[in-house]
Amino acid sequence: MMFAKSLPLLTLLAVAFYAQTADAAVCATDLAGYKFTLFHDNNTQVECSWLTKNTKRTAERIAKYCSAVGAYCPKSCGLPCPPVPAPVAAPVTAPVAAPVTAPVA
Repeated sequence: MMFAKSLPLLTLLAVAFYAQTADAAVCATDLAGYKFTLFHDNNTQVECSWLTKNTKRTAERIAKYCSAVGAYCPKSCGLPCPPVPAPVAAPVTAPVAAPVTAPVA
């Protein structure tokens, strides 16, 4: 994708952890150290705080970039934290009776 370079595995794991520990309110933080590339300039990488740095352009930047980087910049985008998926119960199988050697009458 044009908006971000490949994320290292550690960053992806951090995102997964962040999603699991967040609550449903507007997130209090953005993903630390996350940078994305501007659409119009592939050489410029900015942090999430860039979205709100210029108050005159904040609404324009949020409208343009938050659909692409909102998962990493929820605070700057004013988004709720990603929901925590419900735990999945382990499959349970009923015990199986042992085979019978004698014929059943």
